[in-house]
Amino acid sequence: MLDNKTEITLSILSNNQATLFGGSMQNTMNLLAEAEKVKDLSAWADEIGLSKRVLYTSKYREHLSPAVAGALAEKLGLDPKEWIVIAALESERESACKSRMVRKFLTGAAIAGTLMGAAGTATAAVASTAARAAVCILC
Repeated sequence: MLDNKTEITLSILSNNQATLFGGSMQNTMNLLAEAEKVKDLSAWADEIGLSKRVLYTSKYREHLSPAVAGALAEKLGLDPKEWIVIAALESERESACKSRMVRKFLTGAAIAGTLMGAAGTATAAVASTAARAAVCILC
């Protein structure tokens, strides 16, 4: 059995994960907005070793690079690999392949986030691994 502090921490992480991977939270601007709730962009730039202009320009252009998205996700306690893929998919030109990958990847991420809240980290990891394995078969 987990102690009370650990249960509360897992609950907060599960809620954050479910929020970021459920519903409309499927783009890097939502990740940036969540980061801004914690600190301002200048503080984030200092923390992850970027010039302030990078994050402000990213916000203006409405897209984070995969590396920046991964770094922010990591600092927020989220899976950086998932956000790197989301950022990479955002930068792709529209195509049938991109549409399939977005559907496959983001559906798998949403399922993993839901399972994380319902059944714990181990179940979400299994679902996430299964989703990643399924992503590559169509392209």
